[in-house]
Amino acid sequence: ATVEYIGQGAFNTVQTVTFETGSTFRKLFEQEPSNFNRAFPNVSTVYINTTASDVSVSDIICNQSVKTIIYSDGYIWQKGVFSIPEGTTEIDIIEDICPSSVTLPDSVCTILPLAFANQPELTYINLGKTSRICDNAFSDCRNLTTVTIPATVEYIGQGAFNTVQTVTFETGSTFRKLFEQEPSNFNRAFPNVSTVYI
Repeated sequence: ATVEYIGQGAFNTVQTVTFETGSTFRKLFEQEPSNFNRAFPNVSTVYINTTASDVSVSDIICNQSVKTIIYSDGYIWQKGVFSIPEGTTEIDIIEDICPSSVTLPDSVCTILPLAFANQPELTYINLGKTSRICDNAFSDCRNLTTVTIPATVEYIGQGAFNTVQTVTFETGSTFRKLFEQEPSNFNRAFPNVSTVYI
């Protein structure tokens, strides 16, 4: 945790690196992410004893050899797939995780505002048994064009899926409860949708 500088090629044969709790990872690499690549050019697995919301994946993945990042809170980034640990009930803002897909465990009840906003690589989301998807939860994810809404969802906030063009509501969904009383809520949640499967 006391290391403040790591020079170019310092660990050029290392394949797995662990950063201790309290390490100055941000100070070491956030200002200049390419420093990570220079210090650890062949690393494939990174363990960070901090939470996923504290260290950006983009600070690490500029190194093309990195295949896996494991955080102390159980979140795992592996070749673009972002996994959230079972038992997590609420998803808060997670910036710069660069996922191509996200699968939520069934324990997740709420996706908070802006949780996965602005993730340009995101193309697939499995919402598990989520019940609340708050405002702008997946806003501006330009490659997220289709989504399936599970039957468990009871609320979808404004702009939650503003790039989605095709939405499917699972059998038994609460579509009527979600939108029948206030039809404009559908338009607010899915402003760009062109195809709906119910």
